[in-house]
Amino acid sequence: FFPLKDDEVFANVGALVGDCVVEFVSSCRTKGIRYKEIINFEPDPVNFRYLSERMGKLPNVKCLPYGLWSHRSILRFSNPDQTRAGTPGWLDADGNVEVEVVSMDELLPDVDVSLIKMDVEGAEMEALRGASKTIRRNTPKLAISLYHKRNDIFDIPLYIHQLHPGYKFYLRHHSTTFGETVLFATP
Repeated sequence: FFPLKDDEVFANVGALVGDCVVEFVSSCRTKGIRYKEIINFEPDPVNFRYLSERMGKLPNVKCLPYGLWSHRSILRFSNPDQTRAGTPGWLDADGNVEVEVVSMDELLPDVDVSLIKMDVEGAEMEALRGASKTIRRNTPKLAISLYHKRNDIFDIPLYIHQLHPGYKFYLRHHSTTFGETVLFATP
């Protein structure tokens, strides 16, 4: 769905421990493409430490300890296993960790993002609202998880279409269970 080109700026939203970045960098190398920048967003402190160590070996990679949201705030976050990296957490009013959330538009007001991957455990709609200016300005390629909330499979494509009616949409399911359904949107 996403032919890569030179100077991609990849926003990895919900980076966890950076597996998608490793695949992206490998794909760029295989195709002889040089990316401009990779920006990882990961609010979970344990996963963020591991992500930062792992990404330290790659050129032009930033790791930011934020969750993306529609506006700046502090929210509660649950992660059942804070002893090891790689366990995804989620926003939860009764959560065991406080995380800072902010909008992409606020953090990256002048960055020409060309690719956004977003898997944020049910906060995708709020994160997209906070990236609306970025999406309108740059029309990046999008890979957005749709399986965390029942209505996301309808609401998210409709919202993206409102932001930019020129997107083409593709759905792909990446597992044998109910999870891992991803919306791919190309300008």
